[in-house]
Amino acid sequence: MNAGGLLVLSSLFYGLSLFCSCQWYVPWIRNLFQKPIERQLRRCSEIGFDESALRNITFAIELIVTVGLAWLGVNYLEPVLTVTVFAISLHLRGLIFDWIIETRERLLRSQTLSFTTGLMGLTRGGLSLSQAFDTIAQESSLPLGKFVKRIANENQRGRPLVEAIDAVRSQLRLDAFSLLVTSIACALKQGSSLEASLTGVQESLEHRDHAERQLFAKTSSARMTILILSATTPGFFLMFWFMMPDSMNLIFHTSGGKKLVAVILLLMYCGVAWSRKLLNIK
Repeated sequence: MNAGGLLVLSSLFYGLSLFCSCQWYVPWIRNLFQKPIERQLRRCSEIGFDESALRNITFAIELIVTVGLAWLGVNYLEPVLTVTVFAISLHLRGLIFDWIIETRERLLRSQTLSFTTGLMGLTRGGLSLSQAFDTIAQESSLPLGKFVKRIANENQRGRPLVEAIDAVRSQLRLDAFSLLVTSIACALKQGSSLEASLTGVQESLEHRDHAERQLFAKTSSARMTILILSATTPGFFLMFWFMMPDSMNLIFHTSGGKKLVAVILLLMYCGVAWSRKLLNIK
């Protein structure tokens, strides 16, 4: 094995040993990894993600980051570059989990609209609210189906339907589902028409869904522009690497070049994060 292969292997084993020591022997370093995404992990669990799977994902991310930093440290020994990559990687996990949460919540809102439409149709057909929930629970798809089945099962065990629905509402903390639950509770408490309440909820959710789709369509070109601009710098870097490998190698073998790479990475990440905040219209 040549010297390059030995260096890669030594970096790998060094990273693994560092990761194991951080995970099991230095609790405050593990907290450093977990604290920034604790809120996102809790929210992912609330909206139906498997918590053990999420823990495995974060474990894999921490392993990759630690080994990558060890490789940077062993090969380049540039503190500025290593610290920059570490800071970006910590914050990048939060952005990834935010994207996962936003995608799941958008799907849940869409399924809540379909669920409300089905519930209204069944109650209009003469079924009671409990029977309608039991019927829809058998046909609902994930992720909302998981919560609908829980409501139906708890109702079958004797828990009042309104209490079962309200418990799910407290966990989900989703505006569309909260509107549905509030309308059902008010209709049952006041003795008003459940069908009329569900019709009003359906119309509100349809307007919300239409507005959300329009917003997504109008901002799609901006998101594509951000993606292209973000890929431009790495693309040019790779192109020049293949065209002039000797000249590009100087960047990673001089202190000034390594600091320049750290500044470029930091500016790219700040640009992407800032653009994402501008496009995150509620």
